[in-house]
Amino acid sequence: MKKIIYISDLNLPNNSAQSIQILKMCDAFSGIKNRAVILFVKFYNKNYSLNKLKKNLILKNYFSILSILNIKKKIFLTNFLYSLLVSFAILKIKNRDIVYTRVILVSVFLSILKIHHTLEVHQELSGFTKKIFIFFYKFNKKNYLKIVFINKNLKKYFKILKNVPSIVLDDATNYLDFKKKVKTLNNSCAYSGSLTKGKGFDFIIKLAENIKHVDFHIYGEKRTYQGNLSKLKKIKNLKIHGAIDYKDIPVALKKNKILIMPYNKVSFGRSKNVNLSKYMSPLKLFDYLACERVIIASKLNVYNHILKNNHNSILINKLKINDWKKNIEFVLKNYIKFRSLRHNSLLTSREFTWKRRAKKIILFNEK
Repeated sequence: MKKIIYISDLNLPNNSAQSIQILKMCDAFSGIKNRAVILFVKFYNKNYSLNKLKKNLILKNYFSILSILNIKKKIFLTNFLYSLLVSFAILKIKNRDIVYTRVILVSVFLSILKIHHTLEVHQELSGFTKKIFIFFYKFNKKNYLKIVFINKNLKKYFKILKNVPSIVLDDATNYLDFKKKVKTLNNSCAYSGSLTKGKGFDFIIKLAENIKHVDFHIYGEKRTYQGNLSKLKKIKNLKIHGAIDYKDIPVALKKNKILIMPYNKVSFGRSKNVNLSKYMSPLKLFDYLACERVIIASKLNVYNHILKNNHNSILINKLKINDWKKNIEFVLKNYIKFRSLRHNSLLTSREFTWKRRAKKIILFNEK
């Protein structure tokens, strides 16, 4: 049986978007006939069973999870050592078909070892990793690399890789995870994801203060918020639930008639040095689509090939309170009129599934 090797630098378990994306991809790869999948992680808590992991992430298929160092600390030295050891470990695996990673250092070592592999790129590079990557690929004439870009704008950024075979693939979802029927609340909106700067949480706070009769449910890691959460308890219609298991996301979101995504034009992830707004393919976007609810989002070029105004979403040009308030109130008062828009969002989610994405990656590697 052919083997797909996915090398990550994950610490498991965790609820990060990166963790969900990688595990969902491994699940999709392993669901394809005659493919066995091995996922390498940096750290895995042995007390957390694979069955529990599968249940919490709604995973359908079996794949192996291996750890080389099993060190949780994320510092450059341990990252370097892990990347080196796991790359050498790949040499011993027989019948490997595809070697896949999102880790830049791993890609460098795999190339040095002359191992053909695919690197998935989600953002610009920064720091020492950027210097290593640029130095190595500038002088590496024999190329053992293929690239999957999460967004077409990244392809323009990585000009040094212009001669490397590449494709652009957005993130995805599994709309079947969201098929359960859920009764909606009367006046409520929901947001899930990061509370970091630029992702819209500060704007949602202002919305809650200005639309008192609408509840705003927030699902995301509280520690990513840079402000004082305790002060927000005074806003009674702002419900901050914190991070929840992925298996609970479908019901939590589908309880609401409106799902909001008020992104700024400058948006940061966990790293404050990297602006994601030009390159992101938000995981929650595809989950929102699968919920078959009304999506109200910022109008951004980065996802304008997916979200279409008045087709599968309502897109608003600027983060102006009155514009968002007017649209939210109109949708809640006329929710039944948005049946077609909600159905179109579901149809869009069916175009972006993990299984489709996995198959495209396999075809890309077979060329």
